[in-house]
Amino acid sequence: MIKVMCDTCGIVRSPRQQDWILGYDLMLDTPQTVSRSISFFDTWNDSRILQRGAIHFCSPECKEAYVAANSVNKKMPARSRARRKMPRKTSKAA
Repeated sequence: MIKVMCDTCGIVRSPRQQDWILGYDLMLDTPQTVSRSISFFDTWNDSRILQRGAIHFCSPECKEAYVAANSVNKKMPARSRARRKMPRKTSKAA
């Protein structure tokens, strides 16, 4: 028996629950780029739950939390940069 779990909260899906959300989270690495795609189906499809990159969610809130946590646009921590002081230019008086 296969147990399907929510990829956000970990709750186990029972076979009679039809309101779950199914999608894909796929990443493609090439020497030049890294591409990632997160997409969702309109309806649950049991034949796709084990396919490569399949993601499962028990609620729209869990889906949104997953997208937010895995979004490229999430804010990154600011980098601290050490500033090097440049010597002041002084003009020589004639």
